[in-house]
Amino acid sequence: MTENNPHNFHESVGTIRPDNRNLFQKGQDNVRTWWYWRNKNNKDYKAFLNKEREEYEEAFKKYKSQNPMPVSTYPELTVSSSALRYPASPAMGPDSDYVAFKFYKYQPPWGRSFGGGPETMPDGSKSNAQIGGGTYFDTEGAGDMWPYSNQLGKAKTAWDNHVAKGKSVLNYYNRANQYTPTDDEMIMLYMPDDISTGYKANWGGKSVGAAGRADLVALGTPGMAAKGINQARRDLQRFDRWALDMGVKAIKDSVKKVSGDVLNDDNVTGGIGGVVQNPNAEMLFENIEMRTFALKYKLVPRSAIEAEIISQITKLFKRNMLPGTQVSEVFQWSRGNGVTNGYISVPDLVRVSFMKGGSENTRLPQFKMCALTQVDVNYTPDGQYATYYDGTPVATELTLNFQETKLIYKEEADRY
Repeated sequence: MTENNPHNFHESVGTIRPDNRNLFQKGQDNVRTWWYWRNKNNKDYKAFLNKEREEYEEAFKKYKSQNPMPVSTYPELTVSSSALRYPASPAMGPDSDYVAFKFYKYQPPWGRSFGGGPETMPDGSKSNAQIGGGTYFDTEGAGDMWPYSNQLGKAKTAWDNHVAKGKSVLNYYNRANQYTPTDDEMIMLYMPDDISTGYKANWGGKSVGAAGRADLVALGTPGMAAKGINQARRDLQRFDRWALDMGVKAIKDSVKKVSGDVLNDDNVTGGIGGVVQNPNAEMLFENIEMRTFALKYKLVPRSAIEAEIISQITKLFKRNMLPGTQVSEVFQWSRGNGVTNGYISVPDLVRVSFMKGGSENTRLPQFKMCALTQVDVNYTPDGQYATYYDGTPVATELTLNFQETKLIYKEEADRY
């Protein structure tokens, strides 16, 4: 141990210091240092970008929720003095509750447009209904790029322009502002005893075998490389079962030849080995159903005027639920006696609205345009036939069954 060798290292062991590294050693150290800081900076930079992107997406999502795409609604109902009202008196006031029925012409959902030409959208532009409707909002073009903090204003402006056009898939589907009213008067009836609505979604169980499940998992994996890896794993699983599959097939074929009995795979594996295939059952969404509802009224005339109104109301509901004849043309180019004799027109639609004064009651569910599916008129609701001197029944029971012609989606659930 000396002053220059305090740890008593062997003199033959050289000590590497910065001043005695050769060029190769210095190059290695420089590469290692550069690689370390490069990786560290990349990780820090990616973390910074991810954080900024998350903040941008959260802010933009909040802005869109506060400024949603407006859902087109039906025109405001205007109560006319000539409307058919029961009871005819007292007069309707600002606090009166009643049900309004307004009839509209049926509009073919897959026609070129409701008016025979390009549709007029809320922003005044024209669009062909046949091409599908809604406009996709391009997030990338709206400002989804770095630096995100500088793009939020641009994205908000793009969203505002998109909202102003009103070209959403839902608005194209509803086309609520495109219906044409008929010449029939509005009907106003009292609020019935039973007011309710229901929503039904259909879900169904689906069983997928192990091979099918592996296929679905592999195909659903994001990234082409990951898909390839999962496909290889799936193939290995199939290889594990090849002997079992061949044996089951041989047994089924043998039984069928000997006795004529037809067995499935589970019959063979269950009867011999006490096992069956894992069903891998999952509950999957299928569809939702259009709402149906019914309203029942008992109409008792208190005067000759009310008797006439009840008669007109009954006839109007019957007339608008039935198809018509004398079709003049089909597709705007087929005309003649063959068309007139061979086709009938689709019945009109009706808009059913629960009203409070002069506007719809927002505390009650409303309905989209409805088809009147059944009208039942009972002229002896009390179980005994009775009329006034002119043959007018003393009471008439009217039962109306409706079905909506459009589905309800979550964006408009608060209204309907």
